[in-house]
Amino acid sequence: MLAMQKLIENQWKNHVDARGIQTVKHVLDSSGPHEVACLLKTFLRQLPESLFTQDCLDLFAQVGDMANFDDQIWALNLLIIQLPDVNYQTLRLLLRFLKDVVDHQAHNRMTVNNVATVMGPNLFPPRISKASTKTNMESLTDGMAYAAKTNRITEMLVTHQDELFSIPPEILLQLSRIKVK
Repeated sequence: MLAMQKLIENQWKNHVDARGIQTVKHVLDSSGPHEVACLLKTFLRQLPESLFTQDCLDLFAQVGDMANFDDQIWALNLLIIQLPDVNYQTLRLLLRFLKDVVDHQAHNRMTVNNVATVMGPNLFPPRISKASTKTNMESLTDGMAYAAKTNRITEMLVTHQDELFSIPPEILLQLSRIKVK
């Protein structure tokens, strides 16, 4: 987590010459949406740590095992508000962007399901177990189940982001009852 924070902070602090910025801008301007999407996915995959952090990645994935939708939203909300600020802000901006993509599905055919299918594996890297006693078929089945579950979570993140990035009213109520001495 600290490594990711330093990486992102360094990206903003380091001086880049204007010619380099112009070159990158030119490349992006001359690229189509597919190339830009590929760049975004590559960026997410190459982060030193998941946006959900190593400590919380499995907890985010386990939300998909919860039976009640309201409990899933509650759990995602609590997990998100605990993320380090740089992860929180990056995830928030990413999900806003993905929601904007979905909002234009009439033009780009990117429904929330399509966005989740494309972005889910980049947000939830596949699990790789070196010491597994499972057969290839069992591993494949587990991997497919994990992908389906995390894609559903990605759909929830995109669709319900407004709720997920706020402090739950129940917690605000409890905080208002605390007497400060």
